[in-house]
Amino acid sequence: MIDDHELRPLTRPVLSSKNESRPVLGPTNFDLVEELELRASSVEKIFDRQNKMSRRLLDSIGAYNNFQSLTPQQADRLISRLKDTCTLLDRIADCAATIRRGFELEPTPPFPGFGEVHLQRVIHRAHQRLIASLGPLDLALFELLSFPVMMEYFCMRLGLTAGDVHEHIKHLVAFKEVMLQNGTMAVYYSAFPDSHHHIFQKLAAEEEVKSRRWTAGERSVAPDWSPPGVLASLSDVASNTFSKKVRKIPKEHLDEMEKAEHNGPMESRPAKIWFIRRWLDTNDESLAHRPLIPEEPLAELFAWAVTQDPTCG
Repeated sequence: MIDDHELRPLTRPVLSSKNESRPVLGPTNFDLVEELELRASSVEKIFDRQNKMSRRLLDSIGAYNNFQSLTPQQADRLISRLKDTCTLLDRIADCAATIRRGFELEPTPPFPGFGEVHLQRVIHRAHQRLIASLGPLDLALFELLSFPVMMEYFCMRLGLTAGDVHEHIKHLVAFKEVMLQNGTMAVYYSAFPDSHHHIFQKLAAEEEVKSRRWTAGERSVAPDWSPPGVLASLSDVASNTFSKKVRKIPKEHLDEMEKAEHNGPMESRPAKIWFIRRWLDTNDESLAHRPLIPEEPLAELFAWAVTQDPTCG
């Protein structure tokens, strides 16, 4: 599992997974400890082959051509790193808790009239910064996890068929946004029916509305709280960051990737799947390098919010 100290939310607030309002917990109280235990047990259940839904999810991942010949050791490494991906998604989501708590403690707002709309803008900007700091393997693993989880959700919850690919794809942007904004909670509640499933349904429905703005014919159209053309969707940031950083991997791997590209079209997802398999085959930990996750620079983020408000300056 992840041992990066900056991912352990023991000294920072986190978001609760128990209701859709996602109240801020901590940084030091029993509620926070309970939340971390809930997340850990959820991750274990997501990847536990003893339950039927987890087997379907893992079989979907194993169905990729690149993963059909994995050794047991490679499969274990892949599952271990996918568990890390869930922890990393929680770190991204929890930056919203850090910002909200910081705003609560701020004696004066960044500017008169600063409210929830502006706070959402700051949180989105912080999410972008964290995602842009990730390495290519983490971004590829997020892609690997997101599509099978989405398929499970839309097949089991909405009654769609796996063959109706186009019906699923149009939801993918919104689905990725929910995962990046909400972490393990989104992965778990999308795959497992329980008393909290309505939380994910509500989040997904809200994100569907916003995603229509992101994916409209005019790409600058964004949610109401985003200045036009300023804030890209989180899934776009993840995809663009992967494309940029994968070009910086060691030359021998880059040469192999370029050969694979020449042998046929390698769009975003196939390139990421190839990268994961390359890491599994070579045991080259330079491919798995995770840069230090930056702290949320609250003063800088709130100062940025001022520059984006049309009534200021």
